[in-house]
Amino acid sequence: MLRTLAAVTCAWLVLTASPAWAETLQGRVVSVHDGDTMQVEVDGRREKIRLVGIDSPEMSQAPWGERARDFTRGLALDKDVRVETDVQPRDRYGRLLGYVYVGTTFVNLEVIRSGHAVLLTYPPNVKHVDAFTAAQTAARAKGLGLWDPKAPLSETPYQFRHRNDGKPTFTRGDRLKVASPDTHSSRSANPAAQDAPRGMVRFNPRSKKIHPPGCGHECPSCVPMTMDEAEKRGGVVCKHR
Repeated sequence: MLRTLAAVTCAWLVLTASPAWAETLQGRVVSVHDGDTMQVEVDGRREKIRLVGIDSPEMSQAPWGERARDFTRGLALDKDVRVETDVQPRDRYGRLLGYVYVGTTFVNLEVIRSGHAVLLTYPPNVKHVDAFTAAQTAARAKGLGLWDPKAPLSETPYQFRHRNDGKPTFTRGDRLKVASPDTHSSRSANPAAQDAPRGMVRFNPRSKKIHPPGCGHECPSCVPMTMDEAEKRGGVVCKHR
């Protein structure tokens, strides 16, 4: 009985720790485009890798974009890396969505931990969402990178990309659920998930106000997150829209 139980337990651990849909690639980083995008040479071909779970400032968001790119370059450029995928391996642009490791260094985690990216999670790729959330919280508390209180990032990379002549790009239906730890085991492949609207807002933990993109309210104490996450924390949409 004990042997049977042990065998079943080991099999369960293997299945839960290594999903059947996950893929691992070995390669070498040949270029780093920005803080969360790089090219990796794998078996004679080049793969464009988008780091999963994080979002670095655009290169035109000076000076944060260049700082993020330089940080990622320092970690990975010309290094041998291991790239692991999650449930959904590619986005609509054909980029490989990966967790990148240089030896034991988890590049995605280090970029957000250093304050050079914000959390951006697309279900079903939620394997490391808890670690990324904790890393962002710690970076913000320390005032690192784009969280520097003397020179903070004024808007999230998503807001910057989707700003349209100062008009709000957010509607209450524009939401994306960030999976909680309890939903990780029930993940299923969903090719459309990466194309879903992102629904990023700014949330003030003190006032509980939610500031959608384009509301025009300055909020140095706000934290970027999804609408669903903000509402779970008791947030209410501000009246500046």
